[in-house]
Amino acid sequence: MGVKDLWTVLEPVGERCTMADLQGKRLAVDISGWIFQSLQSPVFMKKPTLRPHLRNLFWRLHHLMRNNVRVLIVFDGPSPKLKGVALAKRAVARRQQREKDQTLEEESVDDLASSYGAVVAGFRSTNVAENTYFAQLCAECKEMLRVFRIPYIVSSGDAESTCAYLNRLGFVDGCITDDNDAFLFGASVVYRHYTCDKKRVENLRCYEAKVIEEQLGLTQDHLIAMALILGCDYGLNGIKGVGKERALEVLQSWPGCDPLEKLSQWRTDVDLATLTKFDPAAKPEHCRYCGHLGNMNAHKSDGCNGCAREGRICTRTNSDEWTCNCEWHRKHAEFKSKQVEIKIMKAANEDSNFPDKDIIDIYKHPYPDDIPGTFCWTRPQYCEMQKFMSRLFGWPRDKTREKIITYLTAFDLCAVTYGDLPYHHCSQPEKIIAKRVENGREMYEVEWRTIPDVPVAEDEAASREVITRELKDVFTAVFREVAAEFEEMKKMAKKKHGKSKSKCSNADQEDACIEEPSSAVPKKTRKKAQKKSQKAAETSPAVNEDEEDACMEDPSSPVPKNTRKKAQKKSQKAAETTPAVNEDEEDACMEDPSSPVPKKTRKKAQKKSQKAAETSAAVNESENTDNNTELDASGVVCLVVE
Repeated sequence: MGVKDLWTVLEPVGERCTMADLQGKRLAVDISGWIFQSLQSPVFMKKPTLRPHLRNLFWRLHHLMRNNVRVLIVFDGPSPKLKGVALAKRAVARRQQREKDQTLEEESVDDLASSYGAVVAGFRSTNVAENTYFAQLCAECKEMLRVFRIPYIVSSGDAESTCAYLNRLGFVDGCITDDNDAFLFGASVVYRHYTCDKKRVENLRCYEAKVIEEQLGLTQDHLIAMALILGCDYGLNGIKGVGKERALEVLQSWPGCDPLEKLSQWRTDVDLATLTKFDPAAKPEHCRYCGHLGNMNAHKSDGCNGCAREGRICTRTNSDEWTCNCEWHRKHAEFKSKQVEIKIMKAANEDSNFPDKDIIDIYKHPYPDDIPGTFCWTRPQYCEMQKFMSRLFGWPRDKTREKIITYLTAFDLCAVTYGDLPYHHCSQPEKIIAKRVENGREMYEVEWRTIPDVPVAEDEAASREVITRELKDVFTAVFREVAAEFEEMKKMAKKKHGKSKSKCSNADQEDACIEEPSSAVPKKTRKKAQKKSQKAAETSPAVNEDEEDACMEDPSSPVPKNTRKKAQKKSQKAAETTPAVNEDEEDACMEDPSSPVPKKTRKKAQKKSQKAAETSAAVNESENTDNNTELDASGVVCLVVE
């Protein structure tokens, strides 16, 4: 939560950023926010055994590594007693809201704070070590981070305070947290609404302390003062009846001043104390003509000290330029300028403990952390990652292998760019297959030759090729020669494709011009195309007889109509001038209808053969009748002889 309504105040200075803006940065992450977000997801509500906190952590680590971002995870430590009291108050308020119709026994804040470490309504308890459920979730996340070889720290207090401390010392470039009190601890850059969801990735916002001071006039001390006025995790209530607009107005009226000192002087400031007693209704009598102190009749007789004229005669002046220097008007102008501050001061003085110095000390002097001098991001082992993910996630081997390989290749590229891994010890690419775009970022689809510590796929049906998608600029920075070779091949392919495309387009354009006189192509271009086609038709050799027959038989042939007519005329002339074919040729023509001899010639041959067959049959019949008569005569003779 942090400071009440502070995100609304800071919203105008929040800049939208993308993952490209985070590339190459080292960021400290408040992991408690990630754990609570995963527990509130609808997936966890339906199936709590799916370990959503580990899945959420894996996908975010995977997403950040693929975008060349290194993270340092920070866990919450035991909270101060003040925060335990605030959490107890918040728990009571939530419980009362859930059980409106039921009577609850009154519970004092001291009793709730004394039960140090109790689990309250699903929130982190005052002592995380004693919160069994939350401690179990944190232990599983730590185990996963050890497998992935990602450094983590257990804070001595709140995680956002350690993140801000790391940012202030320069160990990290920013903080990923949704708690706005990171600025109160001294953070310079805070990233809010981080997610790896493609639908909500555009919600990422960046807030810088420098921009907040320049545009809103709020320094770290101003933000601490706002926390005291509005309420925060360590002082839940704040000042009653004061909202963010009034608090911002008062704090912006103190440029160049120490706001915390101003708040502490509210009880001892004599001028403000006198202003609180000022009554605007107790205005003394003023002249109705000139507006200065005194009576109008007295001014006529004795003159007016406020009017600067000879004889002190009252004059009516312009209302915009009119001023009265009497004591009442001076106090009224001061009261009007500090009216909001006076109202806040009156409400604050009702609390004897305001401003709470313990809260100021927590923000100004957080608990010291034992932070090592350097943080190491080492390359994880494939076998350890596979065992861990298969045991907790239950994914198939193919999916597990794919996700681990994409993480390892991205880690190698990131490590080489940071100088933590030698060039020859990282994964080596075979070639670049294609260019891709993923979430608005240019990627290379890369086929890898070797990936250290990754065995060959056990499944025989699985593909032996290892293909991943990597950021174009990161891959180019590590493997410049491979990227340059791919880009050169891409340019050559574009040139060849452009030439062939231009030739085809010119030919198609000419055909379209001939067929479509209403084409958008200019008239001169169409005429040139028509002339070319006519010349080609005149100079082309005569078509073969087979083509001519096909043209005559098939009117839907793609051959132009003029060419078909010429072929018909030529075939007719050939039929008229051709001599009679021999009988053998005629028989061949009759037997083979697909012969190259013209159709009319074949018909004439058929008729001649039919006539020849008829005459031969008649001759045979006459010969047979003569023979029969001779046989009959001889038979008669034989009978007579007997």
